[in-house]
Amino acid sequence: MVEPNAWMRCAQKVSELGLAGAAGPTADLLVEALRLLLWLCAERAPVPHSVLLGPKKSVVFGWQQGGAVVELHAITPGRSVWRTANGANHFSQSDRLDSTAAEVLRSLIPLTESPSDWDGTFTDPIVQRVRRGVRRTKRRN
Repeated sequence: MVEPNAWMRCAQKVSELGLAGAAGPTADLLVEALRLLLWLCAERAPVPHSVLLGPKKSVVFGWQQGGAVVELHAITPGRSVWRTANGANHFSQSDRLDSTAAEVLRSLIPLTESPSDWDGTFTDPIVQRVRRGVRRTKRRN
């Protein structure tokens, strides 16, 4: 099960890379890496299994499950690359982050639980009605 604070822990790991001083990524690159993390979360991708300092002070988000490996590199502000390897003969790479990239990630590294179980967007109609009622009450007050 994905823990509710898993995304926050991942963001904390990105922030900690900034403590490496001159050997670490620039402040602008850290902001870019956090932006990528938000994009992943919004696309309902699985939480990265690792956050590492990559080549040339890049930030690398990594996932691995079975023979599938996915990496998302924040290289410079505004520039990122994702790479996948699934088995010995299948490798792909792109600098385009869009819904297709998120779908590839979700297909190679599936979520262990439904996103609605941990991101606050419950699909249960009763919970949805209760939340709508709470929002209406807050607006009136």
